[in-house]
Amino acid sequence: MKTLKTLIKLGQKELDKLLINKKTLLIQKEQILNQIRSEIIGRQEEQAKFANSEYSFFLEKFMQNSLSNQKKLESKFISIEHQIIEIEENITKAFAEVKRFEILMQKKQLELYNKAKIAESKNLDEITIMKAARESQINTGSKD
Repeated sequence: MKTLKTLIKLGQKELDKLLINKKTLLIQKEQILNQIRSEIIGRQEEQAKFANSEYSFFLEKFMQNSLSNQKKLESKFISIEHQIIEIEENITKAFAEVKRFEILMQKKQLELYNKAKIAESKNLDEITIMKAARESQINTGSKD
């Protein structure tokens, strides 16, 4: 029983760790989305600002760098998405394992409870039998 409690605690700690990792990845994912948005907005602003100016020759290089940065961010985003999916699968496995141990522990507790009830019932039966035997002896002794 102690072993099951330990396994449950370890499983819950692992589950907590996985949930924290998932939360961290979700925050990173949101930050990357914000960076992608700002990259797009910045590119649009620069394009509008320099499209018809004498500095428009810089615009092409800026656009290439901006698109390259956006692609790197998108790649990072996809990588984080895959990590989140993997962690969610691990969370499901860890949760199932914890539940399995909890169910085993409940079964053991129920088994111990039932054994205790049976033992108590046997003791009460013995007491009743002994009491009946005494009363029988007393009754047979007083009739003699």
